[in-house]
Amino acid sequence: MTSDLTPSSRVQVNRRLLLGGAVLLGIGGATWLAGAVVTSAAVADATRRWVRGWEVPPRDVARLRWGQVRSTAAAGAQAWRQNGSVPARRAPAASGS
Repeated sequence: MTSDLTPSSRVQVNRRLLLGGAVLLGIGGATWLAGAVVTSAAVADATRRWVRGWEVPPRDVARLRWGQVRSTAAAGAQAWRQNGSVPARRAPAASGS
């Protein structure tokens, strides 16, 4: 099979238009990145101010919760040791009638 395409029938790309589009994409990307940085800084600042307004600092809240987790786990382990494991109840087998 021979190709009907000749060198003059190839797609012609307007290089100036292509370059202009690439430049606009670069400018848009840089603008987006700057906006993302400014927005992130604003959210981080607002979060810092919000946390500073708490009565109990986050570190103390984490310590309190960790203590609760440890005591709950210890109580569960102690109950397991005292009462032993209870086998799960099985459902009665279906009869083949």
